[in-house]
Amino acid sequence: MCGWDTDCNAGNVGTIAGVLGGLDSIPAKYRAPINDSIVLSGLPGSLNILDLPTFSRVLASIGYRLAGETPPRSIREGLERGDGERALHFDFSLPGSTHGFRVSDPVPFAVAARRDPADPMKGLLEFRFERVLREERGKLFWKPFYRRADFDDERYSPVFSPLARTGQKVRIAFTRESWEGDTIGVAGYVRDSHSGREIETTTMTFPKVGEERVLEFTIPDTEGSQVDEVGLILVGWTGAGKRDSGRLLIRSFSISGPARYRIDFARQAFEFGSVTPFSHDGGRWTLQDGRMHLMTAEPALSYTGGHAVRDQRVSAQVRPLAGTSHLVGARAAGAMRSYLAGFDGPNRIAIIRRDFGVERLATADFPWEADREYELAFSAIGEELLLSIDGKPLLSCRDSRHGFGMIACGALSPSRALYGPFEVEEC
Repeated sequence: MCGWDTDCNAGNVGTIAGVLGGLDSIPAKYRAPINDSIVLSGLPGSLNILDLPTFSRVLASIGYRLAGETPPRSIREGLERGDGERALHFDFSLPGSTHGFRVSDPVPFAVAARRDPADPMKGLLEFRFERVLREERGKLFWKPFYRRADFDDERYSPVFSPLARTGQKVRIAFTRESWEGDTIGVAGYVRDSHSGREIETTTMTFPKVGEERVLEFTIPDTEGSQVDEVGLILVGWTGAGKRDSGRLLIRSFSISGPARYRIDFARQAFEFGSVTPFSHDGGRWTLQDGRMHLMTAEPALSYTGGHAVRDQRVSAQVRPLAGTSHLVGARAAGAMRSYLAGFDGPNRIAIIRRDFGVERLATADFPWEADREYELAFSAIGEELLLSIDGKPLLSCRDSRHGFGMIACGALSPSRALYGPFEVEEC
């Protein structure tokens, strides 16, 4: 049933041709503009940014598991880091794979897939630079987050949560070839999606021809905004009047490790019917006075963060305005499965498990008031679930039903409230 819902004859024909003839049967003029990129419109924003090689591995891995077999190492390596935790890892080994990498200027700079001449079973990403003048700059980058300006229509109203977050580790392995000129500089960088500011994360390094280099850096604090580009900045460094030509050959690119970040709604926007970087399920969500405002006559929840995060802590400033349900959440796998905690009725707090139904795992009396500011903090560490209010631990329980998911906030009954800023720590 592959290709059943592509919604057009061309998509169905392309799928059949690809299965019958393999990759070589699809001309480059059709593949190149797609650049391995997939954008979806599902509820979990962190699952809406995909690339074809990684998604192919995900589908193959599911097929092996359904058949009761262990996926081969070549598939597992593209989906996991060493301890088995899901992470972003691109090795460019599948034929023609670019994983959606882009360049800043298509005139002196270009990106393409190629095989490794030393090992034809491995792939490389070629970042080519031609006749670059001294101090002329170019970028090779991957997009872990999208904004409305990245699209030319709103038909599918996609929503996104960033796949690269403050505190995570970036690792880029590469070598350099030179055709003309002597010296180029290379540095790591990220871009702040709110201000558009490019933040260089490493000191400029000057790789020698043929030298294997590994550039590593921690994604810096963007002060409540998101990162929407991660990659390398290349700078021509040969003497005045001379030019540099050659290429960097990227062997691998990965983003892994726990994040620790802040969401400041003064640095967010209302796009595609949602408040960045959240995706909403029910209710009316808007920006109001630097906060996220919810008004709903039905259950309504909003989600962000990594979908595969296991242990996490989330805290948020919450001001109840009307109604009796005002909650924050952790390990939300989607619209029907999550842990929630907070105000759950007059003078009551609760820890709640949603699993295609609602079950209160723990409750306690607490005299909360409307139109007053509270800090709700909820953690899910192992099987331990803990709710704190204004820094005081008040309610805890143990449960192992949900092992991973996003953070959340919202209500299970008619309510109105202001949320934010948020502090998130992945453990």
